[in-house]
Amino acid sequence: MVTWRNRSIDSLSTTELRQALDDAINQIAWSRNGTEPSSFFSALLLGFAAGAVVAAAAIVTFSILA
Repeated sequence: MVTWRNRSIDSLSTTELRQALDDAINQIAWSRNGTEPSSFFSALLLGFAAGAVVAAAAIVTFSILA
């Protein structure tokens, strides 16, 4: 079942259906603008770098304590 603002679309008035359509169009436009491949790649590289730093810190810490 498709809902808009926790109401079934079958029970919406014409005005509410227009608002729901407008919300859907705005959501699609926002989601397409928000995801750029370069920003995802940057975040991915940053995540791998952070993981490498944590792993290196753990290796150094355990080698000192052992």
